[in-house]
Amino acid sequence: MFYCRTEGYNGYSLKYSPLYDNRRATAVSVNFGLIGNGPLCILSLTPSGILCERNCDTQDSLFDIAFREWHANQVATAGGNGSIELFDIRLEGGFPIANWGCIRGKFPVLVSCG
Repeated sequence: MFYCRTEGYNGYSLKYSPLYDNRRATAVSVNFGLIGNGPLCILSLTPSGILCERNCDTQDSLFDIAFREWHANQVATAGGNGSIELFDIRLEGGFPIANWGCIRGKFPVLVSCG
């Protein structure tokens, strides 16, 4: 059985890619999501184990993620500040390509990102 440690971070969501059977994404946060940040981690399953393919840093804790079913390289994240961000994991720098601001008083949960 393979495993992947995210040193200093706690995992909150793990999603399987609908288009690549060896790709996973996980949302992680520091300090149990109370304060701090957390990156979006793109993981690849290989015969020798799990490799971190890409790390996209964010300024707030991440709690949920969803792969976009129409675009193999886009992942949406739900942050602790109420924002939803869309990342294209092919792009250098790891910055979001879209941000849907803060939703005050509500915690976003991503069900589908089609």
